[in-house]
Order: sequence, then structure tokens, then C-alpha cells
Amino acid sequence: MRFKAVEWHESLPSTNSTLRGLVDGESPALGGTVIAARGQTAGRGRGQRQWVSAPGKDLTFSFLLRVGERREDLAAIPLVAGLGAAEGLASLGLGCRLKWPNDILVGGRKICGILAEQVAGGPAGGTAIIVGMGVNVNMSEAQARQIDRPATSILIETGRNLGVEEVLKVVLERVAKWIDRWEVEGFGPLIADWAAGSDDPGREVVVTQSDGSSLAGIFRGLGRQGELLLEDAAGNSHTVWAGDMSPVP
Repeated sequence: MRFKAVEWHESLPSTNSTLRGLVDGESPALGGTVIAARGQTAGRGRGQRQWVSAPGKDLTFSFLLRVGERREDLAAIPLVAGLGAAEGLASLGLGCRLKWPNDILVGGRKICGILAEQVAGGPAGGTAIIVGMGVNVNMSEAQARQIDRPATSILIETGRNLGVEEVLKVVLERVAKWIDRWEVEGFGPLIADWAAGSDDPGREVVVTQSDGSSLAGIFRGLGRQGELLLEDAAGNSHTVWAGDMSPVP
């Protein structure tokens, strides 16, 4: 995948929403378009969570992936992007682990989140996927403690204060490589790579689904479309496409 020159903004409500507007415009955005913001005021994570970042503290960006052919593994895109982001962050000295479906953790604390949204292709037709990513870059320990879930940053983990531009360059390079593999091979051949980067396969987990119901069982791996395969206490198999997963202590 070839990314276009990054369009930087000092502040945006949401990079995903901004990019969606470009998809629907009279001159539709091309695949590989990247929108990045040094500050974000009304971003969204999964569910109803906010995804807000302070200027210079965090990296928020979105890129556009246009899919010309009908594919059944679009749900795996956050997992593929996560493989690239984790590899990029590892090159900066971070010990990253992948958490289904869209998080990257360091020491059990979240450092990166991913939100992929499928939208109509606009005037260009086809299917468009907007992939939004947030990386905690220079967040302090005090700021991390204000978040409702355990969080960390590159600064906290390494003591290095990095520019968000530098981090974006490193992450995009790796994400492009993994997207290229997915486009050619599909997600199936990448499952082993994802599992090797995660501590969760084989563990007992609880998944809270969008309707509020919960499923508990053993994480038996991922399917070829990115779905979670769960085995409950009675030995029954379940397929989970979306939800919040937590390991059982």
C-alpha cells in the first residue's frame, strides 16, 4: 500500500469524520489518503467511548483503504493494522502485545487503539474503509491515571519525548507492509503472526458484546475473517465478531 503525503491539522474534532467527508466529496479521496491531527476534540473509540487527544501528547490519524473487490475478511482490517502498528512501536523500544479486536498493550496497559469503519465509496464507488488510529506518545503518568482504563505512552515506557510526526512515519511504514500482505494473501496466513504477538489465545476470557450480554470461555484463536473463536465451559464453540474482551484474572 502506498500512502499519500500526510495532511496535518493542528486540531480536528475527529480524523475519521474528516476523512469520511473527503470520501463523499465531489473529488473523492484516493486510497492511501492520510489525515493526521496534533489534537483531537471529539474523536470516537469503539462503542460510545471518546477518543480525545491533547496537542503534542498523542498521535491521532486516519487513512483510507479502498477495496475494489468483494472480500469476506474486512472485519480483520483492525487486526492487520494492529500488526503493523505493534511492529512500528516495537522498533521504538516498546514490548507490545496485541489484544483482540483492536488494541495494543504494553505491560497490560493500552498504548494504541484502532477503529475501522466501512463506508460507501462515494462518487468513486466500491467499498471504502476508514481506519483511525490513536497512539499515546507523550502522555504523562498523571494524565494516564485520569483515563478510565489502564493506559501508558511511549514517554512513560521509554522516557523519550518523541514528535508525533516521527511516530506516524514509523507506524505507517509498517502498516503499509502488513496491508500489502493482507491484500494479496488474505487474513488466514496472518493468523499465526497475530497469535504470536498476543498473550490471549489459550486463556480464559470474558467478551462483552454490543447488546450487553457476556460470553466466557477459552480463547481458541481467530477465524480467517478475524472473528474470535471461543469455547465455553460446556465445550460449545462460539464465534464472536465484535465486543470488549478481558482475560479472567
